[in-house]
Amino acid sequence: MASGPGGSSQPRTANVQVGQAPFTLSLSASPSTIAPGQQVTLTWQVTGGTASALSVDPGVCGPCALPQGSATVTPAASTTYTATATAADGSLIRQTANIGLTGSVSGVLQWKGDSSRKGLYSQETTLTPSNVNVAGFGRLGSFKADGIVMAQPLYLANIKMDQAGTHNVILIATENDSVYAIDADTPGAGSLWERHYVDPAKGITTLPDNFGGRTTLGGQVGVTGTPLVDATTGIMYFVTTISNNGVAEQWLRAIDTQTGNDFGPGSVKIEASVPGDGKGSVNGQIAFDPSNQNQRAGLTEVNGSILVAWGSFSDWGVYHGWLMAFDPTTLQLKAVFNPTTQYQANDAANGPADHGGGGAFWQGGAAPAVDASGNIYLNSADGSFNADQGGNNYGDTLLKLKLNGNSFQVVDWFTPYDEACIDLDDLELGSAGIALLPTDFTNGANLAIASSKEGRLFLVNTDNLGKFNGGGDNQITEEFMVGAYTCSATTTGADADGPNWNRLYGTASYWNGNVYMGASNMALMQYQFQNGLLNSTPVAMSPTTYGYRGANTVVSANGSQNAIVWAYEKTPTGLGILHAYEATSVSTELWNSEMNTTRDALGEGIGFSTPVVVNGRVIATYDNRVGVFGLLH
Repeated sequence: MASGPGGSSQPRTANVQVGQAPFTLSLSASPSTIAPGQQVTLTWQVTGGTASALSVDPGVCGPCALPQGSATVTPAASTTYTATATAADGSLIRQTANIGLTGSVSGVLQWKGDSSRKGLYSQETTLTPSNVNVAGFGRLGSFKADGIVMAQPLYLANIKMDQAGTHNVILIATENDSVYAIDADTPGAGSLWERHYVDPAKGITTLPDNFGGRTTLGGQVGVTGTPLVDATTGIMYFVTTISNNGVAEQWLRAIDTQTGNDFGPGSVKIEASVPGDGKGSVNGQIAFDPSNQNQRAGLTEVNGSILVAWGSFSDWGVYHGWLMAFDPTTLQLKAVFNPTTQYQANDAANGPADHGGGGAFWQGGAAPAVDASGNIYLNSADGSFNADQGGNNYGDTLLKLKLNGNSFQVVDWFTPYDEACIDLDDLELGSAGIALLPTDFTNGANLAIASSKEGRLFLVNTDNLGKFNGGGDNQITEEFMVGAYTCSATTTGADADGPNWNRLYGTASYWNGNVYMGASNMALMQYQFQNGLLNSTPVAMSPTTYGYRGANTVVSANGSQNAIVWAYEKTPTGLGILHAYEATSVSTELWNSEMNTTRDALGEGIGFSTPVVVNGRVIATYDNRVGVFGLLH
């Protein structure tokens, strides 16, 4: 009833239509992780409304019982089941349930093969110092991808593919945001499956490598960090960087290595923030910036979580180090750590990495190391440092972290005594990862090796890292210079970035009491443990002098026998060369890819490329190719 002038009134009516109440759909799987051949019960239910139809795929039922029902399945691989219910108006509601198949995957599933990062492939029974030579060893084939292969390839042994039979599989990720599965024994035969995450028609491209003045990645930024394959489920995790109609985005992806199909939700956009008043802080929060953060470090896992770390693009823009933990099934973010959250008035240098910034986690491509107790070890690069004064900034610091539920805890740390000098001159600790060593030659101590662009080697006890001592690093187990030059008040940026400085990148490799390190502009050095410590005088040096990026190394061996050091070189002219040395004395070179250039020569080299050695094969990347090397007869 509405009243008008003079108090008159006229009735008005309104019609209200009440639609069908929305319903809720659930789908569950029990158990959610199974051994091969084990059965799973899928259960679904519609509540709070009525569905006109329901299906459960792949191939369970359709139409399925309503409003609830169940079915028994025996998946032959890790599988995502999807229930789709249709409402009266034709709209669809979906729910998924993930089944992980256990114990089905073996091979090289992460950067340098395992979470110790010591680079030892200790079960190689085919390749020996006597048969790796130019007459009997060389390239067997190669595969050409659609972009530069910065990430280390992965290898899966005897995998039953979806409809392609059983294969030894190499997994490749490119800077063109593509991933491939190829047959390791016939790499030139094409892909078993491939996925591409760019769609130019919709404005989805890779991020240009000059976006914001970043380092050159061959014209584009796509997948840079080495992926991870979960040994239980066979699911591969990796990060893609894309430009979505000019806006930088990064996505964590999960796919089934047997099929190339999405696992679970398939992807999640990287979005995170932490409290702090350091660089980039807005209203007391520092937000992850996908345009400035380079996902260079390899992925790994700890306590059922996927770990992803980020650094910078050649120190451009406002950036930090970021470490994040994700749920492997839902891909939901669980925990975030940033090592430089606190504003700092006084800093050795004045740039994007200072006054409460920097601390990038890039490590020359190395993934964080993880010990048997679930402790996480990683090095931060140039950035603000005040932890010695009780602050929260850990630039140029070796960190020991623990993932406790939804947060990371700093358990211990070590920062070199000359932190201010190496920060000022870009001679950071974070150019290399951390190698956790066995205790057979350390007198039972739990030791690890870290190194820096300064060219200094650090041997630390992981039970007591030592924190900071401005008078010298005598609180740690051992330190010495691999390189010839040390940072001082007279060092300039031109010196530190010049053609003579002996920087250390990547991570040291270990075998049978020997440590191998390849500094820039030096020979590959072999150090040896004696009485629980490293002899700082090398016992052998390679005949090769390595260029600006030094040598990234791994070792293949059959236990304590037949060991070979494999070293990857990018020459000053850009050429990639793969070398093989006798591990008992790297002064003996067994083979390199330039000895027979017609058969074995690589193309453009890739900085920080790390070889893979498995089942008589050596896998190496160059330009947009992956080469497979082995015995010729």
